[in-house]
Amino acid sequence: MNEIGWLGGICMALCAIPEVVECLRKGRTGCSWGLLILWSIGEVCLLLVELQDLYMPRLFNYVINICCLSYLIWCKLKEGR
Repeated sequence: MNEIGWLGGICMALCAIPEVVECLRKGRTGCSWGLLILWSIGEVCLLLVELQDLYMPRLFNYVINICCLSYLIWCKLKEGR
């Protein structure tokens, strides 16, 4: 089951990568503010809860997603200027 957990954690962590790549190429993101804000709140809240269990596949997922989200939010903020 641990291997399945890692596979799921890696896949979930990588799901934001295509949008990050698009943002790098185009200089903007297609994500709405609503999606970015709700996704960020969800990731941070779940990371805080997961810090109690320290299940590494989920921690990996949350940390990678928070990094990707930070970049996407930064791109979204640049769009507004």
